Amino acid sequence: MSNVNKKGINGIVVTILLILFIVAASGVVFNWIKEQTSGVMEQSTVISEKLQVCREPRINFEKAYCSPESEGIIKVKVANNKNEDIKEGISIRLIENGEVGATISSVIDIELKAYEGKEITIFKQQEEGSLDTIFKPVDKIEFIPKFVIGKKTVYCSDNKIILDAENCW
Repeated sequence: MSNVNKKGINGIVVTILLILFIVAASGVVFNWIKEQTSGVMEQSTVISEKLQVCREPRINFEKAYCSPESEGIIKVKVANNKNEDIKEGISIRLIENGEVGATISSVIDIELKAYEGKEITIFKQQEEGSLDTIFKPVDKIEFIPKFVIGKKTVYCSDNKIILDAENCW
């Protein structure tokens, strides 16, 4: 009888060990799936939020021009035609002969009160290697809305505004 009891106990021990192994393996698989899906969820959240905030800029960019007395400076007239104060982050790219000549690395924030208009100043890029102060010509200026979502900066290039730069050769 003692042999029968030992075989019965061995069966119970094997069953318990098998159940413990299945639980441990399930935990490992669950954690692996959780790690894989959390990265995808974070990316989809950023994309979803980008779609919500990427809209047409609320600032009206009316005119961009250079005046002969202020060489190397581009003036841009902007206006807020709404009954609310606004603040927009904008990235600016200068275009020369249809190609992007320079991207202004410092993004500006434009703040306008309700129904306010003003001029903002953009500095032209200088020709490299020249001893004289010669500025690169600018044909167009591209304004790209910028937003911060969490810790990421998002540029809404689909909603960019392009203005002709008058007298900026």
